Amino acid sequence: MKKTTSLILTVILLIVFAVFALGSGDSEETTVTKNSKTQETASSENKRDEIRVGETLNIGDFKITYDSVEKWNSNNQFIQPGNGNRFIRLHFSVANDTDSDRYIGTFECYADGVKCAEHYTGDNILSFDSISSGRKTSGYVYFEVPVNATEIEVEYETSIMTDKKAYFIVQL
Repeated sequence: MKKTTSLILTVILLIVFAVFALGSGDSEETTVTKNSKTQETASSENKRDEIRVGETLNIGDFKITYDSVEKWNSNNQFIQPGNGNRFIRLHFSVANDTDSDRYIGTFECYADGVKCAEHYTGDNILSFDSISSGRKTSGYVYFEVPVNATEIEVEYETSIMTDKKAYFIVQL
């Protein structure tokens, strides 16, 4: 009985992974729209997709627009940043113009090369679930970063298969 349950769970996990992997294939070209002009990403490994406020990351027909970034203060006395830290929040708009549902994915923040904690305590949190074909959504992602950080970037994996990433540049 235990072996059968374990086997079934393993098969289900493999199927789920395959669905996400196929939905995030690298067959789509990644570009960044800057001020109404599309700039293609070079295939060189030294080139990075860097996105600033007002710009859009295009992964084929899947689009993530970086709308804003700001310092954020929690109004909950029990949810406060640690000493020497502060909260920031980034707002994104997501459009799925593909022919199938698409997993939004997750964002990871690094301040001066050190990974920062993500928080799920603010308003209008961006869901990391899937988004249906032809649909749009928007929301915030929240992070706790050091007050004295000089370089803050938020990474987004554009392809599970290749580990290719885009970098949203934080300027406060």
